[in-house]
Amino acid sequence: MQRVLNFLRSPFGLIGLVAFVDALGFAITVPVFPLYAKELLGASPAEITGVQAAYFFMSFLMGPLLGRLSDRFGRRPILIISQLGSLLSYVVIAFAPNIWIVYVARMLDGITAGNFSTAQAYISDITEPGQRVSRLGMTALAFSLGLAIGPALGGIVASALGPRAAYACGALIATITITLTALRLKESLTAERRSQAAAHPAARSNGSTGELVRLRGVLPLLVIAFFAQFAFFCFQTVFVLWSQAVVFPGQPTADVSRLVSYVLALMGLVGIVVQLRMLGPLVRRFGERRLLVIGLVSRACFCGLLLAAPFAWMLPTAAPLLAFGSGVLLPSLAALQTYAAPARRGQILGLNQSAASLGSVLGPLVGGQLFERVTPSAPIGAALGLTLVALIVALLLQRTTLGAARPTTPPPSPAH
Repeated sequence: MQRVLNFLRSPFGLIGLVAFVDALGFAITVPVFPLYAKELLGASPAEITGVQAAYFFMSFLMGPLLGRLSDRFGRRPILIISQLGSLLSYVVIAFAPNIWIVYVARMLDGITAGNFSTAQAYISDITEPGQRVSRLGMTALAFSLGLAIGPALGGIVASALGPRAAYACGALIATITITLTALRLKESLTAERRSQAAAHPAARSNGSTGELVRLRGVLPLLVIAFFAQFAFFCFQTVFVLWSQAVVFPGQPTADVSRLVSYVLALMGLVGIVVQLRMLGPLVRRFGERRLLVIGLVSRACFCGLLLAAPFAWMLPTAAPLLAFGSGVLLPSLAALQTYAAPARRGQILGLNQSAASLGSVLGPLVGGQLFERVTPSAPIGAALGLTLVALIVALLLQRTTLGAARPTTPPPSPAH
């Protein structure tokens, strides 16, 4: 028990706790929002998916800037600002009279959406390269735990108190993470390193993003991040609506929301197992680059199974494939980016988030249109094709030398 308490007091434990509570607040709303927007706000499927697109469009615009600011001013203030944006977004959505107010709230959240990439940069700051994937995996583990508990909790809260209560719960949880970050988390960048970042030509250069992209291996990694997220959000934002139309036709809305929340919880639990027990051994055996391929193959199999057999029993059968694929893909992708530009971790992880956010903008828009204009299963077919594109790029990356050597000196302790 004392070891657990000591871990929670450490920077790794605090960042993990922040990631857990942040994911919990987000995941509570996942099974609730599509049906809430459809039935209480009168939104169409295209308008519902457009809300997610609006969030990720703003995240796409702001990701590199937030990453650069975290390099210059520190990780801690950016984490606090990001979480304040989420808090305000939840409060506004809880009382939104129409779908357009929801758009405004989600765009505000997108403007400040730097919490996860900044948390990854924080972990990279205080972790030696050989342990980076495992440490990033622990952050993803905490995030997966929040994603596992959140949907079920959201379904229960919405069933008992109504969908608006789920957003009030998310706001309360966001308040907890802000308090933890402000009171307990120490800055990971020393004043000297922040001064060096401020003096770096990239801090004043409009071409700094292009400079990063030109580093060997960075562009393929950004392309993978883009297509992987494009594919994921092409079906994720219509997953509840697809389940209602194809898997559970004619069943009450509350039952559909509850059943889908169980599937999402299963994905989160599998993600926990992957991060806790499997990721470290897999990295040691296969390396980060091969894990990109393995993760994308697993995601593609998930889409293929749902297309081949869109039945209730297939959801819990296929869900672990998506959870496993994401569990090995995302930490490996983040770690490889930091190896390519070790002196500018915040900026490159912000750029990675920006590429992923662009895919997350297009995914909901394309998925919503395919769902509405073609067939409910068309978004899953599109997701399969996009995942295969990312897989091809990952295969080509296997022999590419990354743009910068890994640092050999151990990282400093977090600054006081």
